[in-house]
Amino acid sequence: MKRWIALAVIIAGTCMPASVAAQVRGFGLSETAEQAERQRAGDPPAPWTIESAIAAMSLRERVAQLLMVTMQGRLAPDASERQLIEAYTPGAAIIANVTRPRSGLNYAAALQRNPVQNRHGVPMLIGADLAELPVVLGANKGGFFAPLPSMLAVAAANDPAATRELADLYAEHLAAMGFSFQAGPSLALAPELPEAKGGLQCLGADPAFVGETAEIFLDAFRKRELAVLFTGFPGGAWNFTGDAPPVLLTPATAMASRDLIPYQRAVMAGARMLLVGNILTPHLDKEHAAASLSPKVMKELLRDELLYPGIVVAGPIDGLTALGGATQGDAAVAALRAGADMLLWQRSGIHVMKAAETIVRAVENGDLPESTINTSVTRLLQLKEDLGLRTREMPSEREADRLEKRRAYPQAAQRIERRSVTIVQNNNAVLPLSRDHSVPVGITGVIGVPELYEPLNKELKHVAQQRIATARHGGEIYKFEIHRLTSRAGGVRTVVIVLTNEIRPQGKVELIRKFKQQGSQVVVVLVGYPHTLGNVREADAIVVMYSDPAASSAAMSAVAEALLGKSAIAMRPPEEPLQLAVGEPVEFDAMQWLYSPAGRLPVSIEPVFEAGVGHSILTFDAIRRVRWEFGDGGRARQRIVQHTYKAPGNYTVTLSATDAAGQTTSGLLHVEVTD
Repeated sequence: MKRWIALAVIIAGTCMPASVAAQVRGFGLSETAEQAERQRAGDPPAPWTIESAIAAMSLRERVAQLLMVTMQGRLAPDASERQLIEAYTPGAAIIANVTRPRSGLNYAAALQRNPVQNRHGVPMLIGADLAELPVVLGANKGGFFAPLPSMLAVAAANDPAATRELADLYAEHLAAMGFSFQAGPSLALAPELPEAKGGLQCLGADPAFVGETAEIFLDAFRKRELAVLFTGFPGGAWNFTGDAPPVLLTPATAMASRDLIPYQRAVMAGARMLLVGNILTPHLDKEHAAASLSPKVMKELLRDELLYPGIVVAGPIDGLTALGGATQGDAAVAALRAGADMLLWQRSGIHVMKAAETIVRAVENGDLPESTINTSVTRLLQLKEDLGLRTREMPSEREADRLEKRRAYPQAAQRIERRSVTIVQNNNAVLPLSRDHSVPVGITGVIGVPELYEPLNKELKHVAQQRIATARHGGEIYKFEIHRLTSRAGGVRTVVIVLTNEIRPQGKVELIRKFKQQGSQVVVVLVGYPHTLGNVREADAIVVMYSDPAASSAAMSAVAEALLGKSAIAMRPPEEPLQLAVGEPVEFDAMQWLYSPAGRLPVSIEPVFEAGVGHSILTFDAIRRVRWEFGDGGRARQRIVQHTYKAPGNYTVTLSATDAAGQTTSGLLHVEVTD
């Protein structure tokens, strides 16, 4: 008998009797009855409004609007996804993977042809995390998509102009595929737990920078009528090891000056969607295991303290690790009762439909106020209306196909990669590499060897290469590989080793030691989140590139520039105004303001490698030209200049420097001149 009841519950979404369809609080007629009444009276159809749409929707349809479900199918919705859409059309979907932009467009178009759209004119919110969207094709990630830098690279570059270009690139891609929101980035700060591995989509440890990035993304997406779903609230999302859930370690009294800063800036900038994660918050709510189930987090902190008016998404509900015997449906009801508007699911399937039916029963039984459902649906439909989704036409396939023609590294992505490369160690000035003190040079590693070889050999001439093929598949640099590499490296003065986090520590350490014992200078290029910096500290120099190892080929040119001392230039003028007297000559030296590479470590790994570390190896060769503007009409183009102010006042000195690749950066210095 129980099995028959369960089956009837699942089928109810597609075969609903008229009595169920009319169960809308405050309304006595079903949609069909209202239409028939209007036709008999000869009245024209009533204009669409949020209120009329909610009135016409059944309780199940309204509950389903509060579901945000991740769709896993790559080319089109699969069987389980189609079943869910027909029975409980979710209000929002996140597409996890597609093979190419046109596939994304066709997928989005298929999702919009759903029962709720057809019956009530209510479109579906469709989103994706563009950084994770492309399907991995062989060894290269995203064959039809332009490679994009990681958010950690954005943090290391710390260049607002480049970040703005990247945000525009994100918005352009999602709009051309018919999506309506970006799922991410996380605004949670870098992990504090010593063993936490972090993630490449982390925006670093500086709350002000993370908040500024959130504002930039919101502005870029607003211009295209798109939304951003920022994740990780209330912080601590990267503080996890193994299978343990993440935990927010910051005391409640310190959150306002740390973890909450990015979210507060996002709220003030007009964020419409925030994801409250399955994060343990012992300093905020000891009673509830996860923030996604906590009224103290969602109601008291987010709504009341931060005055957030937008949509609160909780979950993923199917990612909760400690339900204490409760079902996902029970957790879903608890999240809505605690203040959530929508519920995130990592995958579609019958478990989502069961949870939706549990919510329906909770409303019908009086355990969950129907007004809670209606308030959240109203908030969601208002967002859809503000984004213009109901009247927006889907892009053409031609627009999506244009994205495929931009597979070459976009300028915005290239700028960030160049500016993110970081030298965290440079003992005995091993870098930059040169013909005078570096050759012959040997290049080895688990990835990126041929990509580094070409530019280095062009500049240095005496360069050899050997790949470590077995390590990439076995996760270890075996002893026979170490012997092979070192036995062939006799006479090599400098060895460049490209490593990733996936390689076990012992082999890395032994390989570095063997090369050093042979008298070679060792330069390690570490690709990925740099949590394994401690494994390679015996190297003479360490260069960090914050790319996904599976998508690092295009970024290797930026590493080669850094190794050769021709990387992007950054500027750090004095913070305090310069005090001068009228007629007092002052010398300005561009080399005192400039540094290169521009990248700075955006996270703290251990005391030796603190956030902000970055060694400069700036050479004259890295600077193509400089330009001074002294604020009194005076100008100069020399690297070192003298200038005299002839009248008292406050002046702004501007230095612009162009690097070897033609990219220009500028900085300001304030000067106070007195009699």
